[in-house]
Amino acid sequence: MDASRRAALQTLALAPLALQPARASDFGDAKLVPRSLVVNCVDVPATAAFFSEALGMTVKAGKDGVARASFGPTALGRPKDFKVGLNSFDMDGGHFSLELTPAPNVAPASPETDAILYVQVALPYQFRPSKMMKYGGELRDGYGAWSVGAPGGLPLRLLVGDEPPDRLMYAAYRARDARKSAAWYEARGFRRAPYPRARPPTVQGDESPFDPNPPKGSIYLEAAPGSFGVLLVPDRRGKAPVTGVPAVGALRLAGLAEPSVDPDGSWLIAGDY
Repeated sequence: MDASRRAALQTLALAPLALQPARASDFGDAKLVPRSLVVNCVDVPATAAFFSEALGMTVKAGKDGVARASFGPTALGRPKDFKVGLNSFDMDGGHFSLELTPAPNVAPASPETDAILYVQVALPYQFRPSKMMKYGGELRDGYGAWSVGAPGGLPLRLLVGDEPPDRLMYAAYRARDARKSAAWYEARGFRRAPYPRARPPTVQGDESPFDPNPPKGSIYLEAAPGSFGVLLVPDRRGKAPVTGVPAVGALRLAGLAEPSVDPDGSWLIAGDY
């Protein structure tokens, strides 16, 4: 076999690795890295059971009654035995988590006005509505992608995805002025990025009910390549609850200089775990 043919075959053999999405478990030189979303829960064990038993997430107990739910290792280092192109990205490090935090006065869910529309989750298997209901989930609607209320009020949009960098993909926030809010995030280290997909696009580029397009006028931002993102959706109905704390709390980022609240009332807080 001549050298040019051997080189061509080697290139083809390595092509699948080159096409793999960058997990970036250490997130390179990113100044900000999203680490968790605070979820205020009246009953942490019940909420944890839903994410564990109904969605297949790994839940680990932390300090002060807090539990963390994720789809893979959360440590920012890549596991030593992880092999790019051989192992599932669910086994890589740096996964985002839901920080299930005890709170006695969580406001009832209000899907029409809550500041957060949903957290998008790409599951590796088909939905089992009966199991979700068994563990306290509320099925609100669904065709392809499903709208579900987790116990305690966290709104989710569930779809089946091949293998995105992280199955916890992004939080969709209502924004009175999406451009103004996007500028606020950009001033703090976020940047606009292509809308993430959980499934390969169709050959024709048509919208799929199994991975719908974002609402018109939405702006997607990320703080680090392949990290949990923020989708700003133009919608003026978002508002804080009249009583109690919202089910969805602050977005926690490693590297954030100081806590701050965006133009629509959503908090960013510093810290890691």
